[in-house]
Amino acid sequence: SPNILLALFVAFLTSLLSLFLQRGVRDGGLTRYAVNFGYDLCAFVVALAVCIWEQTGVGLQSWKRLVGNALCSWLYQWGCVHALEVLPLSVVAGVNSSLNPIFGIIFSTVFLSERPTCWFGVVLVRNIAAVWLMLLPMFVGVDGDIDNNVIKAQPEQNSRFTGSLFAVLIALSVAAGLTLQRSLKSENPVLVVLWSYGV
Repeated sequence: SPNILLALFVAFLTSLLSLFLQRGVRDGGLTRYAVNFGYDLCAFVVALAVCIWEQTGVGLQSWKRLVGNALCSWLYQWGCVHALEVLPLSVVAGVNSSLNPIFGIIFSTVFLSERPTCWFGVVLVRNIAAVWLMLLPMFVGVDGDIDNNVIKAQPEQNSRFTGSLFAVLIALSVAAGLTLQRSLKSENPVLVVLWSYGV
């Protein structure tokens, strides 16, 4: 069907773009901001072409939520740039996947009038425990003296704390963006993507 061909074509373009941008970072000295701008520009052009082809309109009746979702996408990318400068990808992904449901249920309760279940409380406690089990080794290190088990703060504690704040910002922006996207069910998904990368 045309939708499957379109999805395959977009996946091909995304892979090709990723390859060129990675070579640009490695060989051409591009900054992370330049890489993000390249991704955004290419995604905007592809989304614009699809919107023109499908005649989706511009979505002005939902412009506030569309701009809000676009700003969440920008915050996500901005947070990723700074978090990944000082934290491993696994830690950033772990913090995001653990905190994202917490922010998501808060936003959906406030803005979408949904109510959390008791099972969510169990998952919430589990996620908080998982976050701190992941973050604790980052901030403290066990001294070589096994007999004393002296725990000392690592020298990079301040920068890692800042990176953790950016990781929390990533989770916050993802949850806010997903909540806004759920409120935009009446709009074409490609139109949401167009606004996200165009703003």
